[in-house]
Amino acid sequence: NGSNVLRKTVGLGNGLHSDLIPAQSGSQISMSMAYYNSSEYNGTVPMAFYVRFYDADKKYIFASTFNGSASTSFRTDTYTANVPEKAAYVSVNVLYNGATGTIYYSQPMLVFSKTVGSYVQGNYNNNDAVAKAQLTADQATVSINNYKSDADGRISKA
Repeated sequence: NGSNVLRKTVGLGNGLHSDLIPAQSGSQISMSMAYYNSSEYNGTVPMAFYVRFYDADKKYIFASTFNGSASTSFRTDTYTANVPEKAAYVSVNVLYNGATGTIYYSQPMLVFSKTVGSYVQGNYNNNDAVAKAQLTADQATVSINNYKSDADGRISKA
């Protein structure tokens, strides 16, 4: 209902999981998340980054983890992991422990860099913009191919 906070009831599953995301071996991947837990929360880790790496055949090769601390007011944790050699994909998981209470997550960020910048809310699905740019580039190639240059370097329409 217009909120940018995800509410997760503890005891119903154990986290949030991404699909496989292409990654470049030898690079770094950083993530951050703002979160807090209710006073009824009985766990010790309301937010943990569990980063799983996979090879080109999508076979699991390695995991890297970070455990956040319980807090009844919003806090932001950031974690950077090195993408191991032979890794081609990464899956980012936000996990927690405990059996009761509620955890609130907000402002998730994932970057392929060692530094996470400031959070900027917005729709980051730019597939349509990329498709339009590709069409423009394709049309420019066609237009350029319709021209020729003479022996003096002058350009004219073919």
